Amino acid sequence: MSHGSLVNDMNPNRLSHLLFALMVTLALIAGAACAPEEEPFPFEYHGTPTPTPVPVANATPEKIITHKYDIISKGETIKIGEWDDNTLKMLNFLVGYVIIFGFDHAVELVDLEDRHYGDALLAGDVHIALWMEENWHNSTGDDAGIVDLGTLYEGESDLRIGASPALEEASKGIAEFLRSFVPGDETVDSLASRITGGRTGMRPNVAGVKYFKENSAVWTQWIAPEVAEGVQTAIDDNKTGLINRKCIPDGGNQNCIR
Repeated sequence: MSHGSLVNDMNPNRLSHLLFALMVTLALIAGAACAPEEEPFPFEYHGTPTPTPVPVANATPEKIITHKYDIISKGETIKIGEWDDNTLKMLNFLVGYVIIFGFDHAVELVDLEDRHYGDALLAGDVHIALWMEENWHNSTGDDAGIVDLGTLYEGESDLRIGASPALEEASKGIAEFLRSFVPGDETVDSLASRITGGRTGMRPNVAGVKYFKENSAVWTQWIAPEVAEGVQTAIDDNKTGLINRKCIPDGGNQNCIR
């Protein structure tokens, strides 16, 4: 019997029932394919919403830090402003020596012509200026976020230690050291007066090391014992520069890396 004759001989009511069942089946299949995927959480849950930032009360543009300092991380270079003055060069050496061998940061002395420490602090070109004028800080530096860490002199002085806010963020220990840094006016003046360019004169680093060797009762009061230990080790090892070279073995040789 052929396929055509089979369809023709089928009961009309039975044929209509089969067609209806087929259509219902196809509709159910299509509906299941188009149905949205069920969410794994109840409809009301859509994760933790991101909190809306709350504006800082009474924030004014002129009080926002305007200088371009970079955040200093552990071990990065701390830049100290310097110009052609033997006393300042010796003081910078003392500070740099403690930062390098006590706090394990590299130090760079940045030559500032005509004592332009203010522009350098605001631009982030230096992080420390040991001779910052108090009037400049009160009129300009304070509003820009520059920190006054006090004076290094024994009496009242309008020369202050200026620092980038990045310095305190990098190391509160260094900031506290600078607040305690009072090397002694007469001692510094005596050593600095011997710094000359002649054969018999001392260089700033030699005067600085001499200061550390002869005034341990003073400088150990500026810093914590573990920091002082690192400085003393450098002195005992006759390190006279602002470079901390750590040696690692390589075969039978010693390769020193900064």
